[in-house]
Formats: sequence, C-alpha cells, structure tokens
Amino acid sequence: MKKISQLLTSLLLLVFCSPIFSQEYPNRPIRFVIGYAPGGVADITARAVAKKLGEGLGQQVVVENFPGAGGIVAAETVAKLKPDGYTILLLNYGDAGSAAYFKNLSYDIRKTFTPVSTLANFDLAILVRSDSKIKSISNLQQLANASPNRLNIGTTSIGSGLHLASLLFLKTQNLPITIIPYKSTPAITTALKAGDIDLAFDIIYPALPHIQAQEFIPIAVTSKNRSYKLPNTPTLEEQGVTNYREFLWNGIAVHADTPQVIVNKLNREIQVALASPEIQAKFLEVGITPKGSTPDEFKKLISSEVDKWIALISQMKIERQ
Repeated sequence: MKKISQLLTSLLLLVFCSPIFSQEYPNRPIRFVIGYAPGGVADITARAVAKKLGEGLGQQVVVENFPGAGGIVAAETVAKLKPDGYTILLLNYGDAGSAAYFKNLSYDIRKTFTPVSTLANFDLAILVRSDSKIKSISNLQQLANASPNRLNIGTTSIGSGLHLASLLFLKTQNLPITIIPYKSTPAITTALKAGDIDLAFDIIYPALPHIQAQEFIPIAVTSKNRSYKLPNTPTLEEQGVTNYREFLWNGIAVHADTPQVIVNKLNREIQVALASPEIQAKFLEVGITPKGSTPDEFKKLISSEVDKWIALISQMKIERQ
C-alpha cells in the first residue's frame, strides 16, 4: 500500500507541476501554420481567428504561410515539431483529398494530428463565361449528353479538393465532361476567360470580382440555401439535383501527442473567437460560414472525408500516387 501511495503521489506531482499541464499555457507566442499563400480564403480565415484566439489566450498567435503541394508542406512541418501546443495547423478539405490520393505521405492525417475544432464551411459556385450557351444545370446536361466529352471543366491538380468535388459532381450526374487539371485557381480563371475550358468550380469569394465584372456567370451554388453573396443564383437542389451536396471546410489541429488539457483549452477559446462579432462580420464579408465543433466531431469529419475520397478514387479507377 505504501508503494502504491508513493506512486500515486508521484503521478499527481507530475501532472500538477508540469508546465505543459499547468494553467500557465500558453506562456509564449503560438505559431499557426497554414499551407497556402497570403490573401486567399484559407489565409483570411486563419488570420481573423488568430487575432481573436490570441486575445483569448493572452498570447500572440502568429500566422506562418507554408504554401506548397496543397497543404502537404505545412502538414509535414508540423508533424516534425514538438507536441507542446505551441504550433497549431490549419487542416482543410484539401488535406483529406491528399490523404486519399497520395499513398506515401510522411504523415497520416488521421493519426499524426489531433483535431481541435472546425472553423468554417464554405460553398462552391459553378461558373461559366458570360457568353456561354450554358445558362443552367439543365442546359449543361443537355449539351454534355448531346456531345459527350466535348465540354470540359477546369479544376486544380488531380487529388485536390476542388478536383474531387468536381469529379464527384460529374459522377453523380452521369455527365460526360472532360476534366482538365491546372496547377492553381488563378490558372483556371485565366483558362475560363480565354475559352480553354467551358466551366469551373470555385469558392464563391475569389470568384466574386469576376462575377461582378460580368466576366463569369454562376449557374449554381452547391449550398443548401442560396448564398447571400449570390442571391440570384439558384442552388443545385432548386435545379433538380438532389444527390449532390458538397461543401468545403477548414479547422485547427495539433500534433497527436499534444496533452488533452491543451486541446480542450484551445477548443474553448476557438468557440469564443468564432462567436465574436468581429469574426462573424469578417466571415460574412468573404462569404463563408463560421462553424465550430468539438474535437471528436472534427475527427469524424476528417475520417469520413478521407473515406469518401478514397472510395471515389477507387470507383473512378484513378491511380493513387
């Protein structure tokens, strides 16, 4: 009994005296690593949340951009760092796509990281040029079926989030349309303007300037309800598409070995940040919806997304890299 008592005392001292488990966390700035360049939706989302999260934690949260390979460079960077809660990672739909498409990543998105909370959901618009004959989903279906594989759709690289979302749409609607992958979203925009492609999927916010300039017309949005940024654009469901509802997402994760007490503290502060008027207004401005979650809810989302894309890649007989 004496040995058991001594062991319990030692464990209690370890828990309550360790700086990791103490109420002192955080006692220095926190790095927020994102895998995309400044100025995009991922960067805007991260920086808005970083500011409010830092206020809640009492320490600066510094955003660091590690663009490259659709978020893989950022994930690899965080996977190699100490699990002390001082580096957080932006995970998004693209990371789930990469996990499904690439066989030999140096990390496992479902094992290397602990999800903390989702941050936002954002929907897609299906875009055509302003002079296109495609004015609606029914037009698209008619033209595609009348001339199989003559129409083409531009997406980001194979295995990316936008590529898989586009591929799933074509599969569920049984549309014979050719997919043309590009290295970046700006390259897709250029191709659509030039007439090299007939349509494209894009996040609503970066597409808005081209829509407002009447260069592109959104023929549908993928959201359940009409977007407040595009109130005159009907949803897919309004146009008879009831078997496709795809949204994009992002959230915050930490290294898998990060103590649960830190995960919980980060989660609490993220929920406070997302509920703040500043975040609500900023997200409204860029057309995305704040969406927090529990760590377990985010874990289930990531796992289900990876499984969904693995199944699609298998069904479409796409060779994994």
